[in-house]
Formats: sequence, structure tokens, C-alpha cells
Amino acid sequence: MHDILTKITATTLFIIFLLMPCSSSAEIQIAGHMPNGPSFDIVEDNGYLYVAQGSEVRVYDVTNPEKIKDLTWKNYISKIYAGESVKSLYIQHPCLHIGYATGYIIADIRDPFKPFIISSLKSPYERTEIRDVEVYGNYAYLTVYNEGIQIVDISDVSNPKLGKIVTMTGYNRPWRAFAADGYLYVSRETDNILDIFDISDPKNPKFVGNYTANSKGDSFSGVAVKGNYAYVVEYHNGIRVVNISDKSNPVEVTKLMNIDANDIKIHGNYAYISVRYQGFNVIDISNPKNSFIAGKGADIQGYIEGIFPTGDYTFLAGESMGFGIYDTSNPKQPVLLTKVPVVGGVDSVVAKDDHVFIGAHNDGMWVIDTHDKENPIESAFIETPGRFSDLSIQDNYLFGAGEWGGLNMIDITDPKKPVTVFVDYMDNIGAVLPDGNYIYTSAGIVDIHNKYSPRYISRDLHFDGRLAKLKDNIILVAAYKGKYPGLHVIDVSKKTNPVVIKTYDSGKPFYDVSVDNNIVAVLNENNIIFIDFTDEKNPKKIDEISYKGEWTGHSIILNENIAYAAGGPLESIKVFDFSNPSNITQIDSGSLWGTYNCIDYHEGIIYAGNKFGLSLLYPEDISKELIISKSENFINDDERTGQKSLSIKKAPGIITPISIIAIYYFLGKYYLKH
Repeated sequence: MHDILTKITATTLFIIFLLMPCSSSAEIQIAGHMPNGPSFDIVEDNGYLYVAQGSEVRVYDVTNPEKIKDLTWKNYISKIYAGESVKSLYIQHPCLHIGYATGYIIADIRDPFKPFIISSLKSPYERTEIRDVEVYGNYAYLTVYNEGIQIVDISDVSNPKLGKIVTMTGYNRPWRAFAADGYLYVSRETDNILDIFDISDPKNPKFVGNYTANSKGDSFSGVAVKGNYAYVVEYHNGIRVVNISDKSNPVEVTKLMNIDANDIKIHGNYAYISVRYQGFNVIDISNPKNSFIAGKGADIQGYIEGIFPTGDYTFLAGESMGFGIYDTSNPKQPVLLTKVPVVGGVDSVVAKDDHVFIGAHNDGMWVIDTHDKENPIESAFIETPGRFSDLSIQDNYLFGAGEWGGLNMIDITDPKKPVTVFVDYMDNIGAVLPDGNYIYTSAGIVDIHNKYSPRYISRDLHFDGRLAKLKDNIILVAAYKGKYPGLHVIDVSKKTNPVVIKTYDSGKPFYDVSVDNNIVAVLNENNIIFIDFTDEKNPKKIDEISYKGEWTGHSIILNENIAYAAGGPLESIKVFDFSNPSNITQIDSGSLWGTYNCIDYHEGIIYAGNKFGLSLLYPEDISKELIISKSENFINDDERTGQKSLSIKKAPGIITPISIIAIYYFLGKYYLKH
């Protein structure tokens, strides 16, 4: 009997061990995601506009001129969540084909108000991205950076199947593709080559010829074909018109250069070319050998990407500047009808109560409502010029540093109705730190005793970096560029005459700095350095943690002996415990897609942003109490809308006294029987 009890006890303990959650391997978990971001592509179908915005596709009603005129960032009627950056859209009614960084989605858009995902595929290639989707018959051709052309059989859209990968020569960096009349044309980055494939057997493309401009270091970014001519975009440089009547020997017939060109589409006798920092050009191609610029669309600055003409209208993806709609009923005189901003990349983030404030990569600050952590949404847009690399909050005021837009001050007493105090004040700045009636910026010190009449009272090149307050009247500057790289300790007791009292590691670039009591953490490229600043004139390095070749730090914040750092590309978010300065350890991490630019911690939530949206994360101490199914990618698809929500569940009580008694009972019966 004793032997049986021993067996029962041992087996029970083993089962309990298996059922217990393993906390040692716990990682940061996703609480929610605000996926709106830069617009890389845009298409229209039957009066509805589909815009790639960050990690999702948003749908807008453009069925009549009045709706176009009244369109704002609030007016989307539905959205399709991809999860990672969307780079390409292709319409083949009733389906929308979506190419995103690591996968491919087919969505049903018969009801634009309720689109839903039919099927999806994950890319089998790590650390690369899908850049374009071209559909021809029952096959989709995905251009995969550094891999080639991935063929997908979509004869059954509910069950797409990966086919062969066509590897290209040279750098193997296909960009955009175009299919017509049994041929696939693929533009290539870096190699400046247009490849032509015979796809009469669509699952087995056969290379037949190529064209190159022989311009070393340049890239072909886009291609469109009409008749016997291919119109090839040489990225940044212009358009080349190529006779392709002999596919094995394409010949250039003319070119239009000195155009900062990117994408191209053809409608009728006109080619529409997206032009960076301008808008687009309309090229008359009625006589291909004598093509010329017939009209220009302007008034949208920035990194213009995808373009989609329909005749009466031309739709333009302005990347971080939003998207635009033009009247092109007269192609020679395009007229901008509306410009809609998007969250153009998250360059900075700061949280207050149930709102998060985002500094966009180009133009504007956004207010994000986070009452529902699983589904944060934009609630206000603050239209100000500048690339907002830093934000800070003091009382009910938001301060923004616009790298090419100066200092900004916004009253956020009502976050949903922010009120501008002043914008774009004086010098371009990259950092901002409020301190009572003074603001430290990367250019110097601003007096705001009169909030409506700010003024610089001192300027100093040592301020050119990220800022943190060490103690009363002592600030730190992590400088990575300018005349004085290093970590500067500055006495600001006399605001009109700040004094540098110490520079730690002069000449070494530091990208960010954060303070917790007397402990300071700084980022230096692949390194996180912890320093004891008890004596600000004699700082002492505590520890240095290096991730050479794996991770570069961009932002760090300290909170109660815990450090949260953002960077990439591997383990985008890192968490450190420095409660014991002699033994600083990484205790948590989060491997999100891409490199993260900024991070903040507020009331148990990590807020981290990158070019394609904002992530809300639970750190390890909370995630230990959560169970999130990785097999479902943390996401549940709604059958009707195709929207995705993040499901966070408390860990169930797997091990209870009753369950232990039950295990003993059934094991006892088993061993007595056997």
C-alpha cells in the first residue's frame, strides 16, 4: 500500500508541474494595438476607397463629390486589420488583395461597410518583407525583398497555396510588378533592371529578357505597360519609355528625367506618376516616343507612394502626410479636392490618464483614447508642422518638439478638444523638457511665464540632444550629433547662463537618457549603459549591456527600478531590473515586428510606437497572470467585419484543492486495479 501511495503522490506532483504555468519564459504580452500609420498604397472600386494605413486598410465612401469634399480622418466606414505594415493593394472584384510585411490577405469587399478576411498566408521568409501584389488570373505574384517572386495559387480564394519562388539575379530585390497579355514585368531595386517573364504557364514563369539603364546604385521602383511599351520608373530620377515588342531585347526609346518619381499607373492615354515632395505628374503617352508632361498635381508634400487614377479622380498615397484626392477629369489641370491626414508614423509617445499623445513622423500630433486598452482609437488631431521626435506633459499642457517645426504648446485640459497655445516657435528642435515656467529644448531654454509669448533666454549647442532632469537645476543631455556628442551635465540654476559642469564620455554618441533617483540609463548604439549619478560631478558606470549586431536602442524610460527600452530589429522591447545595481538583468522582452522608435510607461502599461502604429503592452509582472493564445496570434477574427480584437483573459484556476483530490482519486483507482 505504501508503494501505491508513493506512486500516486509522485504522479500527482508531476501532473501539477505540467499544469502549472511557466513564468520563467513569460514575455511581454500585447494589450492592444492602434495600427493606423503611413499610407503606402491606395485603390478605388465602385465608389469606395481602400487606403493602406499602417497595419490596416481603411475604407472610405467616395461615391459622390459631396462625400469627397467632406472627407476627414474620422470618416472611414470600415477597416481590415493586417497586423503589420501594409505596402500593397490590388483590386480584383469582389476581392481586395493585401500585401503586408510578412503576409498576404484576401478580403471580400462586396459590402464595403462590412469587408471580411477570406483567407491569409504568412510569408515563409524571415527578416524580409512583401512589397507588392500583382494578380493575374488565378495566380498572385508577391514581390519579396531579398527573396524574389513568390507565386500563390488563388484559384480557391478561401485556400490560397504557396507555389514556387522565382529568385532573381543581382541583389534580388523586386519592387513593383505588372502583369498583362501573358507576361509579368518586375522592377528591381538597386540593380536598376526590369525583368520580363512569360507566364503563359502562370505557376512556372519563364524568364525571357530584361532591360537595364546601366545606372549603378539606382533603382527601378515601378512599371506599367500599354501595348508594346513599358513605362519604367527610375526611383528619384524619372521615367524611361521602353519598346518591348521584342521581349527578349527591350529597347529604350525616350526618357523624361529630373522627376522625383516613385509609382506609376496608366489610364487611357495618360500615365500617372507619383512624385515625392510634390504630388504627381500626368504624362501624355499617346505617342510613346514623344511622351511629355501634360499636367501636375501638387500640394501634398512628403514621401509620395502609391497612385490610382480612375478618369474623373486620381487618388494619391502621401505616406506619412496622409492621402489626397484630385479631380483629374481634365488631366492637364489636376485640382486637389481634399487631403486627409493619417498617423504618419509614431516618432514619440507620452501617456496621461486614459489618453496617449503621439508625435507623428511628418506633421501633427495625435490624441489616442485608451479607455478600452484592447481597442485604442484616435480621438483628435493637432495640426502642427514638424517631425515630432519628442513629447512631454506638464500639468494640462502638452509640449512637442518639431525637428523642422519648432516648439509647440497645447492645452489638453480636454484631451478630445486640444487647444493650441502656440505652435512652431523659433528654432527647429528635437527634444523638449518642461520645468515650471521654463522649457528646456535641444536649442536652449525658453521662458513661458507668459504662455502666449514664449521667448528664448539662452541658447547653447550642448543642449543638442535628448533631455532628462537629474535634480533641481541639474539636467542631462544625451547628445548624439552636432558639435558636442556625449552625455552633458548642465547646471541650469541661472537660466540665462547655463553651465556645463561635466561631460561623460565626450565624443561618444548617446541617443536617449532617463533618470530614476540617482541612477541614469543611456543608449549608445547597441549598448545600454547604467550610471550612478549620486555625485553629478563624478558619475560612475555601474554596468553596460551590449547587443552588437542584434539590437540598436532608440528610446528608454526608467520607472521604480525597472528600465523599459525600445529599439530593434530583434527583441524590439527590452525590460531590465536594476534594483540591485551590481546585478542588472534583463527580465522581459517583446519581439514585435520592426524597429520601435519610442516608449513610455504609465500605470501598468508600456506604450511603444514605430512607423506602423502604437502598441500597448503588459510587462512581465502582469503578463504572468494572463493567458493569450499564441496559436491564434492573439487575435480573433469577426466573420462579418474582418476586424480583429485582442483577447486578454485571466489565467484560469487550473490547480485547485478539488482538482488535486480528483487526481488522487483517479490515480488511486488506476494503481489499485493494475
